[in-house]
Amino acid sequence: MGLDTVELIVNIEKRFRIDIPNNEAAELVLVQEICDSVWIKVKDRNEMTREEVDLVVRFLISEQTGLEMHEILPHHSITSDLGLD
Repeated sequence: MGLDTVELIVNIEKRFRIDIPNNEAAELVLVQEICDSVWIKVKDRNEMTREEVDLVVRFLISEQTGLEMHEILPHHSITSDLGLD
């Protein structure tokens, strides 16, 4: 996992107040997998809907990559498709 990916995971952890263990983070390849992982960790708090979680994750990826949110799709790989190392 490259520095860009680590930075993204740290930003997600801070924003959602969750912990994503390194072994789990290493297996998160697709945007959808990241959204699913975050949702599992926050759903019981009843603070956000699933759609809101997905939007915030995409926003954080957008900030990191410089891509527009509409360019970030669930099936995109964060490394090969979105350019994070």
